Amino acid sequence: MTRPPTHDMEMTCPFCGKRNDAVTADPRSDKYYPDDGDASICFNCGKVSIFDSDRDGGSRKPTPDEQRQLDKSEELQRILALWKVYRHQQ
Repeated sequence: MTRPPTHDMEMTCPFCGKRNDAVTADPRSDKYYPDDGDASICFNCGKVSIFDSDRDGGSRKPTPDEQRQLDKSEELQRILALWKVYRHQQ
């Protein structure tokens, strides 16, 4: 399995304050950088934020409606479960 491409992009997690310096593209997409409104998982705390280029740090916490949609996403829940396994191995 090939690793998805990673690109330099600075953003700060609105939950833990960790400054991240790269994004990993969805291998199913031809996009290299996220658009406003796309979701992101903080590698440090595992919380899901929303890209927002108008905000300091480049991301924000999800609105209640966005959070409900995120909570319903089976794919996102699988990714978060894998993140937890990875973090516990560190």
